[in-house]
Order: sequence, then structure tokens, then C-alpha cells
Amino acid sequence: MKPKLIWKSKFLSDTLQDIHPEFTLISISDDRKKLIAAVIWKEVEKRFMETGFIFKTKKIVESEVRKCYLCVLDIENGNILQNREITLPEIPDEFMDVAVTDDSELVIAGCHYNTRNIYCYKERSGIMVFDIPYELRDRYGYFNYYSIIISKDGYNVLLYVNYYLCVFNIKKGVIHHFLIGRDCDKFTPAKKCEYIAYKCGYHLVSLKDYHGREIWRIGYPYLKWVRDLAVSKNGGYILVWTDSDVYLFNKDGGELWKKPLQKTNIPMSSSKAAITDNGETLVVSGNELYFLDKKGEVIWNFELDNFVENVDISRDGDLIALIDDHKNIYLLHAKAKDLPVEIPQQVLEVVPRNFPIELAEFYTEIEFIGIGGFAKVFKAKRKKDGKTVAIKIPISFDSNIIKSFEREIVNWSKLDHPNIVKVYNYNISPLPYIEMEFCGSSLADIDKPVEPEKAAWIIFNVAEGLKYAHNLGIIHRDLKPQNILFKGNIPKISDWGLSKVIAKSKSTSITAFTPYYASPEQISKKPKDQRTDIWQLGVIFYELVTGDLPFKGESIVEIGIAITTQQPTPPSKLNPEAKEVERIIMKCLEKNPENRYQSIEELQKDLANVLNVSYQKSLKKVQRDFRRSAYYCGELLLLNLKIKDVASAYKFASDLINYANEELKPYIVNLCDEMKFWMNRDISDDAIQELIKKAEIIVHKLRVGFKLII
Repeated sequence: MKPKLIWKSKFLSDTLQDIHPEFTLISISDDRKKLIAAVIWKEVEKRFMETGFIFKTKKIVESEVRKCYLCVLDIENGNILQNREITLPEIPDEFMDVAVTDDSELVIAGCHYNTRNIYCYKERSGIMVFDIPYELRDRYGYFNYYSIIISKDGYNVLLYVNYYLCVFNIKKGVIHHFLIGRDCDKFTPAKKCEYIAYKCGYHLVSLKDYHGREIWRIGYPYLKWVRDLAVSKNGGYILVWTDSDVYLFNKDGGELWKKPLQKTNIPMSSSKAAITDNGETLVVSGNELYFLDKKGEVIWNFELDNFVENVDISRDGDLIALIDDHKNIYLLHAKAKDLPVEIPQQVLEVVPRNFPIELAEFYTEIEFIGIGGFAKVFKAKRKKDGKTVAIKIPISFDSNIIKSFEREIVNWSKLDHPNIVKVYNYNISPLPYIEMEFCGSSLADIDKPVEPEKAAWIIFNVAEGLKYAHNLGIIHRDLKPQNILFKGNIPKISDWGLSKVIAKSKSTSITAFTPYYASPEQISKKPKDQRTDIWQLGVIFYELVTGDLPFKGESIVEIGIAITTQQPTPPSKLNPEAKEVERIIMKCLEKNPENRYQSIEELQKDLANVLNVSYQKSLKKVQRDFRRSAYYCGELLLLNLKIKDVASAYKFASDLINYANEELKPYIVNLCDEMKFWMNRDISDDAIQELIKKAEIIVHKLRVGFKLII
């Protein structure tokens, strides 16, 4: 495993390249949306000053001022969200620390040696002064300070004075203190100061909470010659260096690992160390980075061209941000599997790995979704209109994969149906891709088993899309839960890579397929037709109502033998409620295609009978509830139109007039008139589709208005 460079940006303009920074900060916000970088330096400022009482003269006066350049970048692409140069007020700097809050506000705290005041500058609040409690003076009346630290969230200032640790809460304007002991030369808080780890002298390390309650302490002889320590942002892990070893403890004081320094390349300093919330550790030495897992093993080490000034790591350990001495900012992915790639030194839009750069100019917010047998899929937003789409790209440019992809484009682009994922755009040469409708989930995401009625409704609607494709002479041949997507509550068929025109599908050569959902004719290399899709629908139906697959095995060969020779366990044995749909499922799963449903229409009629019975039972139960009655009448209307039973559809539409609100009634009356015209005539496919479209508008309004979506 190696880090991957996501983007690299030049932090400072050419006019600021020659500064000598006092402090360099870099921080990843907790929400992982922003990267905040700041550099603070001193410079000599010249100004005119009037002198003299009677005869006034002007002379040039030089004064030293402290300045800060602060920049907030979008962590996704490195674009600058805001940047500013700040002239800072005068802050005592014998002891001084700097931090930035997650909302990009600069915080500075400092004090003079042996004074009683802490000066804190907050960019939006100005200077605040805190008085040190007088009882903390030493026996000679002095306040002997040793160090000052601001917590990484920027809201707490910590000062060690005469054996005590003072904690100033900037937000609340309050101060409290507690005893920690003599010779405390190192202390470091968690990001929000929930925990504070410190060392006293060379043989004692302790962890206290915000109020000074000791959680644990470890000392001599277990720890000898402690040199340094670091703490994770959540305070859950503490890294401790001694002269000979480095340790990682959890917040309960348990040792997670111990490594001899001479056997590792880990540097002996925490000045640039960062620990994730799950115990992974990043340590920087010069221009080298070391990334350790929770067991203390070095996962990778990486060398940059320039010296690293400061570093931060996200709480989950995925992202590393650093700034080098040439004031370049890097964002790395700590757990990428590839080596770093060279990226021009400019702010770039983040493009996921393996997304073609030729397409990147047309899309933004590109996000990898998943990968299949032939292609990988990305979610993106079109720049021209902001529409969210899915983009499908071949996983390689192998001739067989490209041939399959071309076939998918040719067949899929012909299909325009509510139960088929819509293709918006496509190309074959020079770069093959399909831009299509984005759907949020798939049938594979649904908890199983589901109620037989719901399963029948899903299969019926998937069959509706297949019926449309079959009427155009196209079969799918790779139906499975992952290829049935949902947009809202509407199932849509996707991934037509194995689809074929029926007239051309007499070949018996083997094709790719998904083993668990393959039909016997796919296993035995016999001709495939629309009944192959019916088999695969049967497997999906079986899985929906039982939560299990009908045919299983440890290998493709075992699965193939089961499919071609074994009878599946009846669904009702696994789920008694599945009894009402068992006959339909078992007929779909007949080994001999001649014994299956011979067409999708035939399957839909049996599914419609199940749904008709179920909906009519529900309708009787809710007759006094007009809203629910309208809902079930609408479902029955649409269901019967889809199986061309215009007479039954007319009956339920007529009933719907009595239940629907006044706004919908004119539409329903108009639909009834049209259905009445066709009741005693042979209705054409175009005419039935027109009636279905009008019924779908009515049913959609019923579902949305009553919030009774299946």
C-alpha cells in the first residue's frame, strides 16, 4: 500500500515566497470538506512619523509587525474557497502558539515571562486578556511559565505555570486549573481538549480529562527517559517516545504496541506526528513520511522532494494534508493501492482514478459507484445543466469487452420505457461510454425476504419493462438484483451488456452470465430467447420471497449442475407466506423452456391475478377510508390496463370516481370515456400505452398525495 497524490497546490504567491515563517499550520476540518492552511511571519514595515513641537518634520520609522496569510481550500478539488492576508495585533511572544478553528478563524495566544496575563487574539473577536489566578505564583511571588498550547479546535488555551495546568475556554471566557506536578516540559491536548496527555520529567506520563481528573499514569521503571509524546484528536490514543522505544497506549492506559527505535525508521520526535481516531499513526521526519497501523507496523514510508513544514491527518486516517518548505500543499490518500502519480502543480478538479480525463471537462462532482464484469460506473453532475447522471465506461479496451459494450449501446439506446433505465447520451469512438439516468439503489439493497405481494408488484413492473424490450426483439440475458435499480419506488432494468436481438440469438456459443441466475440453456450452450429472461425473473422472485437462492454450489461447476439437474426447494418450505406465489415461481423455473411461461404477458397475467386478489381484499377492508380506497382502486386500474384487461380497468376507474378528490375526478372521467370506447374493440398496443400513461399520472398523484407508496 502506498499513498496517492490527489492534488497539489501552490500555497503562496510569488511575492510571499521569500518570507521566513514563524508558524506554518495545516488542518483538515472534521467534516472533511475544508483544508485550512496558514503561515505567520514577521516583516519590517516602514511608515512616516511626524516629530517636533513647533517645527514639525517627518521621518521614516521602521517597525516590526506580524502578518498571517490564511487560505481555505475545497478538500475535494483544491479550489480556493477563501484567502486573506491579516496584519496581527501585537501579542507577547516569549511563549506563543497558533491554531485555526474548523470555521477558518485564526487564534493566537501568548504571554510574557513572569507576568500575570495571557493575551489571546481571535480574528472575529479581537484581543482577550485572561488573568492567571494569583494563588499559582511561586513562593517568591513569581509566575514561572514554561509553555503555552492552543487546542486544535482553537477554543482552549493551555498554560503550564508553577506545577499547575491552566485551561482557558475562549468560548465561555472561563478559566480553571489543576495540579499536574513539577518539570512538565511537554503536554498535548485532544482536539477539543476532552483529554490532556503530559509528561513530567523523564519517567512519568499521565492522561487527565478536561477537569483534571487523572485517568491513568505510567512511570518508572516501566517508562524510562521519556522524550516526547503525541495524542490523537479524540484523545483515545497516546504515542510515547523514550530513548530506546516508542509505545502506543489507549486512553485506558493499555499498551497496544511497543517498538524498539533502533529496529525501526521512526524518528524520535512528535513535532510532526498525527494519530487517527482508530490508532493509526503518521510521523514525519524531514522530508520522509511514515504511516503505521494500529499494531505499530510501518505500512508505508514515502519521501517528498522538499522538507515538510507541517502535517495533518483526517480522523479516519484516509486523508493526509501537508505543506512543504516551498509552500506547496499536498493532499494524499493514505490507503490507496497505487503509487503516487505526477500531477501538474496547479489546482485541479478532483477526478477519481480511472475516470477518463477526456470526459472530465463535461462533468463535476465525479464519484466512483461500482464495477461489474464489463464496466465501471461513476456518479457525476453535468456541467451544462447540473443534472445528476450515471456514467458507464468499459473496464478495459479489450476487443471482446468493447464488442459487448457496443452491443449494449446499440440495444439500450433503442429502449425508452419507465421501467428501463434511460440512456441520455453515448459514444463508441474514440472513447466508449454511456451517460444514463442515475438511480439511487438496487434490488440487491432490499432486505429479504419481502412480503409476497410486494415481491409480485416488483416482478410485475420489471416484467413490464421486459415486455417492451421483447416486443422490440431484444432479450436481456443477465437479469439479477444488481441490475434492477430503483428511482424512488419504481424498478428499472439496467445493464444491457449481454442483451441480444432475438432474431440473431440462434448461436449456441457460450456467453458470459451470472452463474446463480443463469438458465439451463445458458449453462448447456443452447439457444436463448425471451424464456431465458423469464427463468431469471423466477430466480429473482424466489430470492425475494425466501431470502435464499434456489440453486447453490461451491463452484461454477456445482452451481451449473444444480441448475440443470436439481429441483429447487419449494418457496413455501422456506417461507409459508410464499405459498400464494409458489406456482408462478416454480413455473418460471422449469428446466425445459417449453414448460415455462411462453411470454412475459402470460407471466404478468398470473402475477396480476395475485395482485388483484390482494388489492381487492385490501379494498374491502378500507371501504370507509376514502383515501386508502382511492389508492387501491388506482393500483387495480393500472394493473389491469397493463395486462390489457380494459373491462376490469374500467370497473375500478368507475369506482375511483367515488373516492378521488375533486381535482382528480375530471381526469378519471376522461379516462373512463376512452376505456369505454375500447371495451368491445381490439385495442392496439399504441392505444393501450396511451391509456397506461394517463392512468400512471392519476396513480402517481394518488401515491404522492396520500403518501402510500409501495
